[in-house]
Amino acid sequence: MSKKNKSSKRINEKKIKHGKANSLLYVAGALFILLAAFIGLRPFGLAEGPSPVTDPATIAYLEKVKKAGLVETRPLVPSRRYDGRVAQAYKNAAKIPEALDSIYCYCKCKENPRFRHKNLLTCFTDDHASKCGICLSQFNMAWSMSKEGKSIKEIRVAEDNYFGKRS
Repeated sequence: MSKKNKSSKRINEKKIKHGKANSLLYVAGALFILLAAFIGLRPFGLAEGPSPVTDPATIAYLEKVKKAGLVETRPLVPSRRYDGRVAQAYKNAAKIPEALDSIYCYCKCKENPRFRHKNLLTCFTDDHASKCGICLSQFNMAWSMSKEGKSIKEIRVAEDNYFGKRS
């Protein structure tokens, strides 16, 4: 074999090895991106704990909602996604869905095309209530009054009188 043929053969072998190395880098890069995306979704609860449909507390809540004939029928966001008073609000919202379902939310999320919420209970079906001081204030009033034994009508009238004058 001539020097020229040997040289060409070596160059071709290097190209093949280089091509394989590039392919491995692309595959490794793609796997890294998928892993990063998976890890990035964990804070949103997409990769942790039981799904809302199989969670026993959610199943019990949905049965309660069905029996009560509420306007808002979607499950609430699990309280485990939050900390402190927000977690407590989401946990306790599941205990008084009838009251929250009858209360207009004065942050005006019902009129906002971004949200289109039905009532105060709807604010707890997503993360809206966790970020809205009005929703949390209204919830706190409803929760306190329900613990005092007030009726749903009394709670709704008190909320309308207090928050309606401020909006």
